Amino acid sequence: KERRLREKIHEQAKLQDKSTIHKAKKEENTRKIRQSMHLNEDEYARKLDAMNGRIERRPLLLEQDQRDKAVRDLERKIQHAMTVANITEKDLMRQKFNSPNVRVTTTHTDYSS
Repeated sequence: KERRLREKIHEQAKLQDKSTIHKAKKEENTRKIRQSMHLNEDEYARKLDAMNGRIERRPLLLEQDQRDKAVRDLERKIQHAMTVANITEKDLMRQKFNSPNVRVTTTHTDYSS
């Protein structure tokens, strides 16, 4: 009778011990999951702040359109001036790659000393 009682107590202690271990593991896993969620929330907040910063620094669509229009107008003016002066892209490239003491014109090249 005493032996059976000891075995029963031992069985109960084992079950209690297993449930305690299981509970501790479950709590540890829950803590890890919460920590991971917290890190993910922090990362999301950082990315959101960065995105909002880029949006605030970006010009408004109206400002972008005005800038693009100004660039197109300037390109047209330059192209018109080049046409009037009879200068081609090829002339500009030749001017760019020649030495500074060489003056390139559309008719002839003058070499200065």
